[in-house]
Amino acid sequence: MYAAARFLTKSSKFCHICPVLYSLHCLPVDFRICYPLHAPEAYFEFFGQNNVTDVVRLNKKLYESRRFEDAQFEHHDFFFMDGSTPSDLIVRRFLHVCESAEGAVAVHCKAGLGRTGTLIACYLMKHFRFTAAEAIAWIRICRPGSIIGPQQNFLEEQFCVFKTLIGIYYGNNKSKFKIYHNKCNTTIR
Repeated sequence: MYAAARFLTKSSKFCHICPVLYSLHCLPVDFRICYPLHAPEAYFEFFGQNNVTDVVRLNKKLYESRRFEDAQFEHHDFFFMDGSTPSDLIVRRFLHVCESAEGAVAVHCKAGLGRTGTLIACYLMKHFRFTAAEAIAWIRICRPGSIIGPQQNFLEEQFCVFKTLIGIYYGNNKSKFKIYHNKCNTTIR
């Protein structure tokens, strides 16, 4: 029983990324399609118990965001096509939401595989210094089948961007750093 949503906390405990997987069984919508879905109200109690303050939707509108907003949750829409990669603007906005949220952030797309996993992997790379391969592996442990096709290459490229922009340093583990040295075209100091 996996969910089409996950939440992020500012804790260093990575398990906070996946407890939602056991409690949510599908994404919130106003109507039923080909599999069971829950209305936004079905998540309010769980979100309240887990200090979720923000909801990020990555798919086309299937429910009214106002329903979350009326229940005192911030709601953000960052739509991009299923199976594709997010624009730089979407990545920056998503990271800003995660960094400025008062509590945890619930993230969902339609299936909870590609879009959700890709943006959460960006968060892991930036804030927990995961490499792209580590972020993909962690996300796939939490949600098997996540991060598909071009999203894997996108995350390799994003790793280089984060490493360059925020100076990710891997301590004495030079082997990990050397693996990405050639891919990122940067200098080891």
